[in-house]
Amino acid sequence: MRFVRGSKYIIRWRASYDTGLILPALAKPFAGRLDKRFFEMLQSHREEFMDALWYPFVGDRDTKIGKNDLVRFYERVTVYWLTQMNELVVLVVLGAVGLGMAFGPVTVEYRAVLGTVLLVAAICGALNRLWVRNSRVGVREATAAEIEAVTAEHLPELEKRLATLCAKHSIAIVPRAATPDKA
Repeated sequence: MRFVRGSKYIIRWRASYDTGLILPALAKPFAGRLDKRFFEMLQSHREEFMDALWYPFVGDRDTKIGKNDLVRFYERVTVYWLTQMNELVVLVVLGAVGLGMAFGPVTVEYRAVLGTVLLVAAICGALNRLWVRNSRVGVREATAAEIEAVTAEHLPELEKRLATLCAKHSIAIVPRAATPDKA
């Protein structure tokens, strides 16, 4: 999945998704024990934090969460990826219409056809933007289920990985025994 993460167009929303949803949710069970710097550092070290805290649990081949959660995520994210491909097609059509307007014949019939194609492409683009919004909701729900599976089934390993990451970046994390018991 590295090639997808590297594509800025297809996943430009991903950085805020990682730092605004995934990483804070993974750190939530330890939030009372973490220094505030953790949340500052995850902004500037997003990929490193994701590689340490998220991908070991939800990897494509060696997943540690249930297959149902992984399949549900890919069902939802595939729809989102399709919307991104639709946007590329709409952009190509709009570019072709622009070239047709600039370099094509100046006849009324030709311009009418280009106008119709432009209108259809604009409508398809607007409908696709609505589909993008809707498909992101599904991806967010599936990701929340994955996060829940990680924190419910692999909390000790997640804590160990978090402690290692915090030590590497000199971020204070209060040991479990040192936290006061809630009455």
